[in-house]
Amino acid sequence: MGDDGKESPFDPQTALLLRAVAHDVNNLLSSVLGHAELLEAQAEGGSTLDRRSRAIRRAALKGVEVTRKLSASGRDLNLHLEPVEVHSLLEEECQRFRGTLREGVELQAELPKSLVLRADGRALQQIASALLSNARTWCSSPGWIRFSLRETENGAELIVTDSGPGFSDSLSDEELVAPFVGSGREGSGLGLWTVDRLVRAHGGTVSLRRGPQAQVVCAFPGA
Repeated sequence: MGDDGKESPFDPQTALLLRAVAHDVNNLLSSVLGHAELLEAQAEGGSTLDRRSRAIRRAALKGVEVTRKLSASGRDLNLHLEPVEVHSLLEEECQRFRGTLREGVELQAELPKSLVLRADGRALQQIASALLSNARTWCSSPGWIRFSLRETENGAELIVTDSGPGFSDSLSDEELVAPFVGSGREGSGLGLWTVDRLVRAHGGTVSLRRGPQAQVVCAFPGA
């Protein structure tokens, strides 16, 4: 399936390099996460070792998000579409993401257990990771991020809203989903571009809703 005009800004060799680097770095991060979890299990709650091992785990989990963006940016769009029971897949992503949140920021997830989408499971995971990472960048503490999936007449909508300041009025929707558009905060400038590219490859659309909070709505066609 095509990408509806959302072509990669990378040439084929660079895209291949991105995927290779993402794969190798992700393997290293898996080792770091494993050792951090072992240290947490041995540490007394509130101790220096406990705080430092949690900080290592949060940093490693954010590193995993970066490797997913790199991998998604360099991948082709010949997706493997099949019926996916999305609850377990997205619930796992939410559990991982909660480990990256600073104190005072809450993730509110609303995921129906019976919903099935015709999707590429890995791509769907990359979409969710990029959406949540983008919301965390703008969500101050105390604050919240709402991550929900709902069935519609034409398919389903994946919606992410955060309690941050909302999208900048100085940027159009087209600019916000373009690659390498800086936000003035941490980030690669690839998050919303990755989301838009992968959702369109599923035959869906992405809408940005402005207001006191930013909201991204990803509409997927029915199975």
